[in-house]
Amino acid sequence: MSQEAGYSVALNHPYSNAIAPIEYVGDSLMIEINKRTYMNEKTLQKNNNFNRLKDRIASVYAALLG
Repeated sequence: MSQEAGYSVALNHPYSNAIAPIEYVGDSLMIEINKRTYMNEKTLQKNNNFNRLKDRIASVYAALLG
């Protein structure tokens, strides 16, 4: 995800203190996304940003995994 795509990016903010199994700490990446970005939290319906975000996540994974 990137600021170039219109997203705000931060390290451990606002989602800090996440717990990951120690055996994966050095070899993992956790991306946390606020639900409001892609859905209505009250109705649980996908919003208009859902497909855009899904495609962006897929492109990030593709870039990371080569």
